[in-house]
Amino acid sequence: MDGTCLTNDAFERPVEKNVGGTYTEILYSPLGKMALMNARTATTIYVPMPGGATYTIAATNDFWHKDWQGSVRLASTRTNRTIDYDRAFAAFGESYNNVGSTTGFNFTGDTQDLVVGTYDTANRELNRTQGRWISPDPAGLTAVDSSNPQTWNRYAYVANNPLAATDPSGLKLCLECHFLGGGGSSTGCSADGVDATCDMVMAMLGPQSFPGDGSMGGAVECPNDQCTKVGKNGGVQYFWASTSGPGSYYTYTGPGALYYSANQAGTAAALYLYALGSKDQHEYASNVYGDANGVFSYSEAQQGPECSMGCRWTPNFSDYPAGATLIGSAHNHPAGGYGDTSFSEDRTGDLGAYTYFGINGYLGTRPGNRVLMFDYSLYVPWLTTPGAPSPVCVLQGPEYGARQCP
Repeated sequence: MDGTCLTNDAFERPVEKNVGGTYTEILYSPLGKMALMNARTATTIYVPMPGGATYTIAATNDFWHKDWQGSVRLASTRTNRTIDYDRAFAAFGESYNNVGSTTGFNFTGDTQDLVVGTYDTANRELNRTQGRWISPDPAGLTAVDSSNPQTWNRYAYVANNPLAATDPSGLKLCLECHFLGGGGSSTGCSADGVDATCDMVMAMLGPQSFPGDGSMGGAVECPNDQCTKVGKNGGVQYFWASTSGPGSYYTYTGPGALYYSANQAGTAAALYLYALGSKDQHEYASNVYGDANGVFSYSEAQQGPECSMGCRWTPNFSDYPAGATLIGSAHNHPAGGYGDTSFSEDRTGDLGAYTYFGINGYLGTRPGNRVLMFDYSLYVPWLTTPGAPSPVCVLQGPEYGARQCP
């Protein structure tokens, strides 16, 4: 390419360039391009900063200040806090009104480390003067939206819509993709709630390159690019995509968190409720459910009575999200209260409710890390078959006479 010989790695990223026998190596991290090197000596280092800025360690150590699309319009020096350069960009990346240094060009987060005058993405080079890719979209005709004539040009940058979209990977147009994941991170994009490079995120979303393309990759774009949001109780929720369902928002911990088995969710719910009850000696309950994504969680705590002399109350067993399936119910027995280490077994007690609804039960008891389980699938065999295992077992913590769950 323009007298430059490139060597790519297994991910098709350029890791070395050779210009007339002068070699430069390119170092990557999970955050993207991190450094340019001559053998083992770093010549340029890119350090992501909070708020989306970048600190560059090179001939001059600059802080890069970016606009809404990730383009560096202003650079300030670390040593004396002066402006190194101030510049503007035309729609397709051509710079103008440059004041100060004429190095360090960065358009929508892409630098010019391979060839002067072209911006580097993971898969293609964008020519800033021509305002287009110097190679065609490798997806071929699969990148074409028959309803959008702009996508028929395989060299066109972001379907000729550069004021509203960027293309961090060189493979897929993204409207405001720098806000994917909620914005404000050092990288601008995220995957499963973790900061990630936009190159990686776009590659996971799929190879096509027009809006609303129905991505063919292994990931799903968050609804309205909102990968995190504030839930109804003020807690932060993140979007989790599923291959078996529509995806949904989950909390990081507590009610509404994601678990991969019903017993994981039931255990977490029982421990959560025991911690609540240890503060006020009340009994609490929560519903354990499976949702349309094939994962499990538990509902907000329902407060019952103070239980020093025994408890009789009926939780709301219908308190779980629409479309979910009730798997079980979790509750606590406060330490020192009536029957504090076992289920109440009478017809109106714990086991009576579980058998009536045909669900599992999870009980948090002292010493605080103990979870007792009632397995409804074992209930009828236990009643009808001599020697069948008891449906009550200990998921974790001391046995106190109960058997360990398998």
